[in-house]
Amino acid sequence: MDISKFLYNLHYNPGEVVSASYTIEDTIQRNSEGFYKGYGIDFLKLQQKSPIVKVILKSYGDIFFNRVENKKKPLIFCRKMTPSGGGLYPINIFICTNFKNRIALFQFDFKRNLLIFIKYINIEINNECTKLYLVPCYTRNYFKYKEFSYRLCPLDTGYLISTLLYNFSVENITFKLSIKLNKNSDITDVLNEIGCEEIPYSIIELNESLNLDNLSLEHYDTESYFFNPNKVRNLLEIDTLIHQEYHKDININFNNENKLFEKFEIQKRISPGGEFIQNSKVEQESINKFISLIMQYKNKSNFLSEYILLNLIDVQNKRIINLSASEFLSYKNNVSIEFIDKQLTRRNFNLLAVPYILYVGVNEEKIKENYSNNYFKISRIIAGFWSGVVSILSAQCGLSTHPMMSYNARELEEYIFKNRYSILNQIVIGGNITTNRMDSMLIRSDL
Repeated sequence: MDISKFLYNLHYNPGEVVSASYTIEDTIQRNSEGFYKGYGIDFLKLQQKSPIVKVILKSYGDIFFNRVENKKKPLIFCRKMTPSGGGLYPINIFICTNFKNRIALFQFDFKRNLLIFIKYINIEINNECTKLYLVPCYTRNYFKYKEFSYRLCPLDTGYLISTLLYNFSVENITFKLSIKLNKNSDITDVLNEIGCEEIPYSIIELNESLNLDNLSLEHYDTESYFFNPNKVRNLLEIDTLIHQEYHKDININFNNENKLFEKFEIQKRISPGGEFIQNSKVEQESINKFISLIMQYKNKSNFLSEYILLNLIDVQNKRIINLSASEFLSYKNNVSIEFIDKQLTRRNFNLLAVPYILYVGVNEEKIKENYSNNYFKISRIIAGFWSGVVSILSAQCGLSTHPMMSYNARELEEYIFKNRYSILNQIVIGGNITTNRMDSMLIRSDL
């Protein structure tokens, strides 16, 4: 396989590399893959006692969800604070922490809100620290998106990093983020031993312990095993080749000395659904506040903001607002919204009916110079993170967002960014919407 050609087509000509579409039966079955079974701890009982547990639950637990289900239409799409393509959530969270005076490996089962014990392991970790490993599970969304999964998984990782960062910030927990896209991670061999061949996308080292010593493991399943029978071999082979080309890790410390988020509580999923944003109303005060916050964040953040350019399309006034890192905005007028709308490759949405569209541009050539000869995954992790920041800050301003990944990248990159940046996400922004579906995503009252 020509890896460069595959990745190029995955971005610009996905129809040439993505195989046949899925069936809903595949999605229901495969959405349950990639989880360990056996003994564990009920996270819901711990969230009032442990800030770390509270953050993981709020970011990735099944507490924002759609209650509409019956025997003929089972609930398959979880509703979390963190968005995910198709609601499939292909990123696993593995956790290393001190347990009964030994280092133990757990997995967070976000469908059951359980911390499943896997095994004791021999890796070095400070007793006062906890490590989270964000690991892709390609098989979980491959049966819906096929090869397109390889484009979506790193974006999902970036979104998850952003919601974890936000919730850690709210709980005043400091941490270090590492993106080590190679096989030299301290956990890679351990994961291979337990049947997980995927390589971690990122590692989050917390400066606090989970404090599980006073708890006992409960029996949740009749047997212990890892349900992941369908390895996506072609994507694992691509991983092996790509990871050989990374020549520098990314390490970022997040502390409380420079708060990036105001302390506000988000009580809903940060991406509620695009169909509700069409024809919604946005107050000028709300969008002005959002623009101010995103520019402040870009100036203060140390999460690779120098590689990002955010362009906001004001649909009604037909102009592009460049949300640069400087204190002054720049504008381009007389923008053709009709042309932008025609670049949607799935005609299930009307961009003429939304208030704003935001494009996340990434300077991939600069990433290539500094981090890797193959920038495909790392650039999408960065884009996913900044997409999450956009959604979080929008929620703070009473706005709603929805990412849309089906677009003609080549035409939009030339029109929006003059081919200087790759467009890695397209996000519609609308007013604060209230629907029955949104009501179903409120935090469960029994938590």
